[in-house]
Amino acid sequence: VSVYGGSFGGLVAQAWLRQAPAAIGDLVVSGVGPPDAARAARNQRLLPWFARVPMPAWRTVLGLAVRLSTSRTPDRDLWRAVYGHDVAQLAWPDLGWRYRVSIDVDHAGAPDESELRAWHGRMLVLEGTRDRVARGAQRAALRAVYPRATFHVFEGAGHGMALEQPDAWLRVVEAFLRASPTR
Repeated sequence: VSVYGGSFGGLVAQAWLRQAPAAIGDLVVSGVGPPDAARAARNQRLLPWFARVPMPAWRTVLGLAVRLSTSRTPDRDLWRAVYGHDVAQLAWPDLGWRYRVSIDVDHAGAPDESELRAWHGRMLVLEGTRDRVARGAQRAALRAVYPRATFHVFEGAGHGMALEQPDAWLRVVEAFLRASPTR
C-alpha cells in the first residue's frame, strides 16, 4: 500500500508506519516534522485553554492561515474558496479531535532505528523552503529520524507546496511511485 499524508496527515501517516509497518510499502509525507513528545507535553498543558477559545475566533485564525498558505498558489481563489468553506463548517468537536490526535501521535514519539530497520518500504519527504508550519528545525529532525528517505525540496514553496507547484509536485510523486519495486 502507498500512503500519502500532508501536514497533520503526515503526522498520522508516521504513526501508522510505527503501528503497522508491514502494511505500508511506500510512504510520502509533506509539510511535516517527526512526532515530538515535547510538543505533546506543551499541547497537553494548553488543551484546557484551547477549548475556551470561541469557535468564531478559531475560524478567524484558521482563515488567516488559509490565506497565508495559499498566497502563492496559481489557483489561489479556488483553493481559498475550498478551504474557506471547510473552515466555515468546522465545529469544536472536529477541531478538538484533531488537536487530541496530534497530542497522542506526538506523545508516542518518532520511530526508533530498530523499528525503521524492520520496515522494508520506501519514503519520500517533500519540503518547501518557505514552509511556515514545518520549519527548518522540524525538517532537520525529520531527516535525522528517516535517514534512508528520499527528500525533495521545492524552492520557494510554502506549506501548500502541492497547490503552489502542482505540476512539479505531481512529477516528483509519480516518479517516486513508478520506481517502486512493488509496481
